[in-house]
Amino acid sequence: MNTQPIAKLKADDVDETVNGQVSYSLQLEEEDEGLFNMTLVNDNWVLIQQLKPLDYEAKSNRTIHVIAQDNPLDKNLVSLKDL
Repeated sequence: MNTQPIAKLKADDVDETVNGQVSYSLQLEEEDEGLFNMTLVNDNWVLIQQLKPLDYEAKSNRTIHVIAQDNPLDKNLVSLKDL
């Protein structure tokens, strides 16, 4: 089976430079590991792909969690409380 795209997702962060970058992680149930893959397409877009055929008789539903996380502020910036 060729990989099948099942979702294309994008998250935006209004911050500029490195602070505006978004990182993604894919969380699957243990028995679903290896069935799905996440690939960074460009900028803040990711593509979720199905890698193997799904057996409905073995499991009738699956849950995929995609976590989009804002990069933390640049450590070189001064916070207001430091002033």
